Amino acid sequence: MPKPKRVAIGIDLGTSKCCVAVVQDGRVEIIENERGNKTTPSYVAFTDTERLVGEEARNQATLNPTNTCYAIKRIMGCRYGDPCVRKFEKNVGFQLQGKTFGNPQVCVKYKNKHQKLTAEQLTAMLLTKMKETAERHLGCKVTDAVLSVPASFGSAQRQATMDAGEIAGINVLALINEPTAAAVAYTANRTVTTEEEILVVDFGGGKLEASHIRVKNRCVTVRSVCGSVTLGGFDIDNLLVEYFLKEFEQKHKVNLSAKPKAVVRLQIACEKLKRNLSLLPDASVVIENLSGDIDYTIAMTRDKFNSIYGNIIDYFLAALQKRMPAMERFARVLFVGGSTRLPLLEERLTKICKGNSPAKCVNADEAVACGAAVQAALLAGDNSLQELEVNDVVPY
Repeated sequence: MPKPKRVAIGIDLGTSKCCVAVVQDGRVEIIENERGNKTTPSYVAFTDTERLVGEEARNQATLNPTNTCYAIKRIMGCRYGDPCVRKFEKNVGFQLQGKTFGNPQVCVKYKNKHQKLTAEQLTAMLLTKMKETAERHLGCKVTDAVLSVPASFGSAQRQATMDAGEIAGINVLALINEPTAAAVAYTANRTVTTEEEILVVDFGGGKLEASHIRVKNRCVTVRSVCGSVTLGGFDIDNLLVEYFLKEFEQKHKVNLSAKPKAVVRLQIACEKLKRNLSLLPDASVVIENLSGDIDYTIAMTRDKFNSIYGNIIDYFLAALQKRMPAMERFARVLFVGGSTRLPLLEERLTKICKGNSPAKCVNADEAVACGAAVQAALLAGDNSLQELEVNDVVPY
């Protein structure tokens, strides 16, 4: 009997959503979840009867805010006393506990019992979901995977990601930096004989970072990276939430900050408003019965929106130009991550890149998972792929 083929998958473990991909017969395939979606929300929720992961968890977040966990990637490998954790705690509906120099623990009620869970345990639940999604599609057991991490992750955050994989029963073949994975996805089906300098900008839910990558003869080499894992789409949502909390209090003399259900409903509405403003010059979202019988419409122009979060873009671009001068050298700019759909980043980046606008040759939501899957296949000895050398960096 022939030995079963070893299958390895690539998982993009994002702050706001996850994606899983596999290489089969030399082609990269994004694996849809049970709902037919190519990405899965990074949500885990607990009720009196069950644990929910993905869409099911997100869909009940407004009814069960204190037991619905999201954006957990933000506190991976952190200590409870870290400023980023204390800031995170103020912007979510669930409770954190911990000692100053210890790991933060998420407090939930599950099957009528109070539990404390680490970021690694919650992340393992997301990874298990992605692993099971792949197994259902492939019809076989999957244990090997390459996981993506932000290029700006430090050693503690990377180790926490490895630990989460182990808890989920995954043999982590490697971690790959997310911008690097996008460059691998870009390179996998191309033959670049002349040396090409690429700038990959990754603006996701939890981070905004860039990598200078050199591509030549099936070799991807990371030259430098810069960015932050505390600036992302999640932070833009929170800026909008703060703005509308103040507006609501001024109009209705009601402070919503101490009402978790109202705050989560406002967060979801602000995320929708942000997406709409990426396409339209002005937008509005109606929230029925936000407080008592008060219906509330959040409305904003794109110009006002740009003024609210523009400092995030300016801070990043200043750091980028300092780290990577001579921006005109880049032959191509690749955009990755859902927040790259916000026009302001493209407008300002195009100016400093001397008119070289970002290329739309990779899927912003899928490129990282695709690159991770290519790396996983190569490490698993898949002979259907052309050889590809990846020289990544760990910036700490």
